[in-house]
Amino acid sequence: MIVPKLLKVTDSLYYFESRTVSPFAVSGVYLIVRSEVALIEAGTSISAPHLLEAIEGLGISLERVTTLIPTHVHLDHAGGAGWLIEKLPHLKVWVHHRGLKHLADPSRLIESAKVLYGTRENITRLHGEILPIPMDKLVGIEDGFIPLSGGPDFQALDTPGHAPHHLSIFDPVSKSLFCGESLGHYLPEYRLLYPAVAPPGFDLETSRATIEKLRAVNPARICFSQFGWRDDPEWVFSEICRQLEFYAHLVKTGLDQGLDVEGILDRLKESLGSQGMKSPEESGEMLLSLVLGYKMYFERQ
Repeated sequence: MIVPKLLKVTDSLYYFESRTVSPFAVSGVYLIVRSEVALIEAGTSISAPHLLEAIEGLGISLERVTTLIPTHVHLDHAGGAGWLIEKLPHLKVWVHHRGLKHLADPSRLIESAKVLYGTRENITRLHGEILPIPMDKLVGIEDGFIPLSGGPDFQALDTPGHAPHHLSIFDPVSKSLFCGESLGHYLPEYRLLYPAVAPPGFDLETSRATIEKLRAVNPARICFSQFGWRDDPEWVFSEICRQLEFYAHLVKTGLDQGLDVEGILDRLKESLGSQGMKSPEESGEMLLSLVLGYKMYFERQ
């Protein structure tokens, strides 16, 4: 029997650890609990049933879950949103306005995901069923505010770089910044932060600007969708800047020397020890995504 892992961050903030219930390391989900409950991220339709079980395990009625905010529409973050709407028809989904149409009709998202996963069958195996969301359940936003009964509004920030349809969310109560993938992936078991680079939308220059925009929010806590949180924001900002430049240099040098993707991957795996990575064999999808994302970025330049 799978036991959903729900971690307490503060008295009103919880983190659902998706890696305990999913065959693929998809986005975790944050619960902000007031008189109503907001979810930051949806995960997938594979992890979503376990999420609802975990919420009820806290003694929270699902009727109180009224707001869903995927940071962006990539399938590991928003793929389960349609499934959640079917189970919670009172739910409203706030999403970057540039991604709204892709949640209403996910066909282009699925086609784009084939760049990394190859086939529709592979996508379904890892992300489950991907259901469209009725337009009347969707609210588009960029920079602005999102209301939730029982407390002050959340601040939504337009934070492109990882993807052009990326939001980050600041909660003024806990002073937590939910950065999605705009500040990378964090592996708490290794204390390792590395860039979240996804083809085809990754943009290095825009990522640099987004980091500075988020630094100016002055959060007390950084909440990564993948995976967990840190209470030392300045370390996060400094480290993600360092990591972005390390991988940019490695991939650009490989391309300039005429290496193909496999050649750059081999060189990258040899270099991971200096970046703290413990087990590159377990990170194959991440490494391929990183190389392809940088490669497409440099080719656009």
